[in-house]
Formats: sequence, structure tokens, C-alpha cells
Amino acid sequence: HYFIQSNLRVVVCSMAAEKVNPEVSANVFSQLTFHWVNSIFSTGYKRPLTPDDVFAIDPRLQSERLTALLEQQWFQEAEKKKKPSLLFTLLKRHLFTLIWIFFLANIEAALRLMVPYFVAEVTSYFDPTSGMSFKTAIYWSIGLGMLQLNNVSFRSWMFYRIMRFGTSIRVSVTGLIYRKACRITQSEIGDRSIGLIINLITNDAQRLDEYIVPSYVLLNIWLVIGMGFGMMYLKIGIFATLAGFTSMLLFIPLQFAIGKLILHLRTKIAPLTDRRVKIIHEIVSFMKIIKMYGWEIMFRDLVDKVRQKETKLIGTFVLMRAINNALLFISPILSLIVVIVVKRYVGEPLNTSDLFFYLSIANTLKLYINIFL
Repeated sequence: HYFIQSNLRVVVCSMAAEKVNPEVSANVFSQLTFHWVNSIFSTGYKRPLTPDDVFAIDPRLQSERLTALLEQQWFQEAEKKKKPSLLFTLLKRHLFTLIWIFFLANIEAALRLMVPYFVAEVTSYFDPTSGMSFKTAIYWSIGLGMLQLNNVSFRSWMFYRIMRFGTSIRVSVTGLIYRKACRITQSEIGDRSIGLIINLITNDAQRLDEYIVPSYVLLNIWLVIGMGFGMMYLKIGIFATLAGFTSMLLFIPLQFAIGKLILHLRTKIAPLTDRRVKIIHEIVSFMKIIKMYGWEIMFRDLVDKVRQKETKLIGTFVLMRAINNALLFISPILSLIVVIVVKRYVGEPLNTSDLFFYLSIANTLKLYINIFL
């Protein structure tokens, strides 16, 4: 293992019993194709895996190292400000990583939006009125094949890097909470319970992984909207593009309102979860006394009452998310109908490749917009 103290001094311990992570020394091709994990897949195919077959953790993801770096940054911010912000501390700590992810996310978004355009050009070859030559169609097909390689190499690698980034944040924040919990005294805890600390680590900190992956949309949504609008204008005309975009934008206020309701429900669920965990912790701690006085039914009813309120809110939360997802799938179809009506009204020609192109771009845009909201 590698342990890096707060002064970033590396202490090398025994690594003879662990296999070195091959990702550390993998080349660019191996990184893009994930060839470095094939060895453990091959071993698992031949025989059941054992703990000795598992790779050691990447030294760059060691909890001791990540926590020490974040704690050092936190202490620096605490010296400058009376009330330091954890969000600002994380942004400052991972500034260069965020810039790198911003660059990768924009490249991935541009490549993704170009795929429908190439598909539309390839399919237009089969339209007798297009006049496209066979040689030109071959060129478009080769370009489409090159873009599809993005799905199996660059995009997968980019998402993996983002997930690693989310894991590093979660591990460092969890380690920081643990170190703080080890140093805090009983008088400093006050009204806070052990259940609150457990809930912070098991629920709140774990959500960092869930939000980091889709948060990259914030970095490139304006590029996606701009490129999408421009490509639609070149392919289907200004009137149909404006009509399609407007019909999709009409769903945003409704989705935004549902998103606010979902956030409100989540803030109401969290205190109930903290209270339930606190009650269960107290029951486990004083089990002998509860058994001695026969208070089992009373405490069972107390937990059930809190759990019923929590379950009711969770049910409403899941229902709102289902409605939001339904609107997500409906909006591109309705906007496509609007585009068809507008194209017929203004008398502009409309073919299958144009409809396919618009629907593909609309599906990409609705995905980005939904994650953004």
C-alpha cells in the first residue's frame, strides 16, 4: 500500500502480497480500449477469482492520499475564511481536473452530434432525388464508421475518467468526515447523533458518485444546443428548426417545476431518514433495558411511524421522477410532429433522412436538457 501523510510524504509498505494495478503503467491504446483489464477477465474465465487475483488499488485513489490532500486544502481555506466552503474547496482542489474534463466533454459532445448528420447523408444516397454519387456515399460511410469508434473508445474512456473523478471526491469527503468524527468530543456533538454521521457517509457522500457523472452536462450543454441548432438549420431550414426548438422548450418550465418538487421532497426525506437511523441506533444501544421493561412494541411502533412517513414521501418522489422521465420521452416526438406540420405549411420538401436527422438531434438535446434540469 501507499500511504501519503498530510505533508505528502510517501511511505512505502509491503506490496509483495498484492498485484500492482496495471492501469498505472498502461499506454494510451490500452487506456482507450481498456486492454489493461483483460488479464483479470482471462483469469476469471479459466477459474474462479480469488482475493490474490484482484489488482491493488491505484495509488492515486488511495483514501489516505486523497483525504490528506483535501484536508490540507481545507485547512488553507479555513485560515483565510471564517466559514470555508466545502464546494469551493473541492473546486480549488480539482481545478485542473475540471478543465481537462471540460475539454474532453466538449470533444465528445461534438462527435456525438455529428453522427446523425453523417447518417442522414448516408441514407440520402438511397433517395433518387438526392443526386449523390456512390463515391461520395462511400466517403460519408467511412466518416460514419470513424465516428462510431468514438462510442467504443473515446466516450467510454471519458466516462470512466469522470467516474474516477467522482470516486476520488467521494473517498476524500468520506475520509474527511471520518477524521472529523474521530476528533470530535461528546460535548461538541451536542444534539447531533451518531446516526447523522452514519447517514452523511452512507447516503449523502455516496450521492457524489451519482451527480458527478451527469454533471459534465453543465460543461457542454451550450455547445450542444448551439451545434444542434446550427445543424438543424442547415438540414431542415430555419422555420422548422425554430418551431421544433420552441416546442421542446415549452416542456422546460414543467420539467423545471417537477425538478423543484423532487428537490423539495428529497430535503424532507433526509430528516426522516436521520431520525429513523437515530432511533434504531438508540434501540440497539439500549436493547437490554428495552427488553427488561418490555418496551419492544412501543419502539417498534415508533420506528414504523417514522418509516411510514418516509415511505410515503419516497413514493411521491418516485412518482414525480417517473412523470419527469415520461415528459422526457414525449417531447421529441411532439416536436417532430410540429416540424412535419410546419414543413408542410411552408411548402418545403421533406424526406425520410431529414426526419431521422431531426429526431436523432432532438433525442440528444432532450437528454442533455433533462440532465441539466
